[in-house]
Amino acid sequence: MTNHTTHDHSDYKSPFSLKREMGYTHDEFFNLLPHALSDYRHEIKDGVVTIELEKGSVLLKIGDERERRFTDNVYFPILPVSISFIDADKTDQSRFLHKFDASYMKGLA
Repeated sequence: MTNHTTHDHSDYKSPFSLKREMGYTHDEFFNLLPHALSDYRHEIKDGVVTIELEKGSVLLKIGDERERRFTDNVYFPILPVSISFIDADKTDQSRFLHKFDASYMKGLA
């Protein structure tokens, strides 16, 4: 991570981000979200989910739902999700992603 200086001259670590296309509708994603974030304090506002980690935070930005069509009758939902870690160390990043990924794995029940 690279350190930068903000306009108010405080130091922060640049965020680590990743983008995913998740196979969920908007409603399905938000129905599972409470389980995915059960270990964390969080806030949802204007389509952005802010999650507090032990050190730092995570921002989830949810894009517009799309679908991937294979035939006229076979298609899957696609939901773009951007995950940005801000001032989070690798341990907190890993812990969050493990819980988040496990919560959204299909076919495990």
